[in-house]
Amino acid sequence: MICSRGDALSRLPLAIIFRAFGASIREHISRLGASIREHISRLRRFDSRTHFAPLALPLARTVTKRGARPFPTTRKVKPMKTAFAFLVTFILLAPLAIDASQKEKKPWSEWNQKEAEKILNDSPWGQIQNDTDTSEMFFQPTADPRTAGSRTPNSDARLARGSTNQATNVKYGIRFFSARPVRQAFIRMIQLRQKDLTPDVIERMKNFAEMPANDSIIIAVTIEGTDKRSLGHVMQLFNSASSGTLKNTSYLERNDGKRIFLEEYVPPGKDGFGARFIFLRTTNEELFLTPQVSDVRFVADLGAEVKLNMRFKVGEMLMDGKLEY
Repeated sequence: MICSRGDALSRLPLAIIFRAFGASIREHISRLGASIREHISRLRRFDSRTHFAPLALPLARTVTKRGARPFPTTRKVKPMKTAFAFLVTFILLAPLAIDASQKEKKPWSEWNQKEAEKILNDSPWGQIQNDTDTSEMFFQPTADPRTAGSRTPNSDARLARGSTNQATNVKYGIRFFSARPVRQAFIRMIQLRQKDLTPDVIERMKNFAEMPANDSIIIAVTIEGTDKRSLGHVMQLFNSASSGTLKNTSYLERNDGKRIFLEEYVPPGKDGFGARFIFLRTTNEELFLTPQVSDVRFVADLGAEVKLNMRFKVGEMLMDGKLEY
């Protein structure tokens, strides 16, 4: 994970932190006071006694530079008091920042279900595409045009699978399976569900989750649905697809328009990881994704009823300060 500022601060002697912080605050207050006095001098409305704008006077008094001639006032507010207040706030908030950084370093083997699901469904490496079909939301009698006449509104798909008379939703989980955080989240979900795993199985899972991907970019797609009939049809499309049928309609596209097309397709299996779309990691002996790429889009067309399209921000795919995909 990325080393946070809180970690760096925690390694410095406390006295050095206090001196640096206090000096920074005093310099900031000095500059702010000079800036406000300059702006006040340009205002048209002045107080006859102080020659300053009445509404700006309290603020000017607060940020008066230490040692400079104070504005006419019955009370002086010393900059050092303000600096001390900032310093106290810093001391109180520093432990919270350190605690937050420690939470970010939490090992994947200690993630709870919510943390693992966030990596899979709402992270730089995993997103959800929701497709809702409202064409059968209202009741219509199912009838075959061969027997009911040409005016029947039913489609061939409705005749083949039957009517639902309600909106149906299919949810596609689209993830960079070659990225270690995604595999770690998948494995962690399995570990949370199955408490009786043997040490040997746990070790093999750990190796699988932490193995870097050097040769390919793998996009895994899981499918879930609210209606068994529509879900069954979508699963049939994924199971019957092949590398040959998807080779020209599945690709990764960078923000500069450059594409890399599908190298291999693996249908969904019993492992629960979903269908796998495999792409080469390099093109023309150059990495397809680099830190200079801002985003990449995954596209897969399995027919009129299944079109996958998801964009990922490459700059956020960082693990231990390095690009991970």
